[in-house]
Amino acid sequence: MLQAFVPLNALEGEALERLLAIQQVDVHAAGTDLLTLSGRTLYLLQGEVLRDQGDGGCHRFGAGDARSWHPLVGADCRQLKALSAVTVLSFDSEQLDAVLSWSEAQTTLAITDQPAVGRGGLLQCLSGKQRAELLRHARSIAMPAGAPVVTEGDLADSFYLIQSGRCTVQAGGALVVELGAGDSFGEEGLLNQLPRNASVTMATDGVLLIWSQQDFERLLKQSLVVELATPEAEQAVIQGARWLDVRTFDEFGTGALPGALHVPLSQLRQKTPLLESDRPYLVYCDTGRRSTTAVFLLRQAGLNARLLRGGLMARQ
Repeated sequence: MLQAFVPLNALEGEALERLLAIQQVDVHAAGTDLLTLSGRTLYLLQGEVLRDQGDGGCHRFGAGDARSWHPLVGADCRQLKALSAVTVLSFDSEQLDAVLSWSEAQTTLAITDQPAVGRGGLLQCLSGKQRAELLRHARSIAMPAGAPVVTEGDLADSFYLIQSGRCTVQAGGALVVELGAGDSFGEEGLLNQLPRNASVTMATDGVLLIWSQQDFERLLKQSLVVELATPEAEQAVIQGARWLDVRTFDEFGTGALPGALHVPLSQLRQKTPLLESDRPYLVYCDTGRRSTTAVFLLRQAGLNARLLRGGLMARQ
């Protein structure tokens, strides 16, 4: 049943199991203002609602209508009233976005034939001062061929850069890619605060640079992921930046910001070479979590990307 809803229809397997663990089903009386359920993504299971999208008209629909397969509250929603007793399926929006981001990262691994990060991309996108501070906090560890580095399903607690040697990446037991000196990995688990989506093993003897989650947050995430509030982002677009929507196809189809380019997070690594290297991008999703991962990856690839703080929901 979860796969009937957008963007849950992009999930399968373990990701759906994770949603089952965090779902909540509640009944609300007729007349309830459902907009008061802030911070949650809502889906209509039973009953009828009245939704004001701020376009001069109100839209009435019930469970089973095409509109009910999408989240009840969006960036354009100004009023959401229960016309009858309603049964609502809901998820904490941040937790839902974390699962979506984690799942799309797995999809990316399954379809990519390129290294997770371009050669030297991480260090090249930092200033000299930032690079020096980053390296000062790194632990350097020599690893023999065959040694496991991270294991799929384990909790993420570190970020890695290969100083020398090569590593293999496997997801679901299948070889995905081989990484070499200058490549880095481990950011998605830290950004999403979810278990590793792949296993990494040393293919040769080598040396790894390792940062703790705290140093990753302080020295890398804060340096690479620059957030702009809505007024600042809109001004940047006026000056030539372009909106970049990293939601799923179905989410994008329900409405996007004017002139937005659409590249789902699951395809971002594949399509990064097609983006304009001299164009600033303002990246967004619903809450900002998936777009945070996207900005991090784009910055590693050397592109000028910034984050719309809070995503589309912050524009209400």
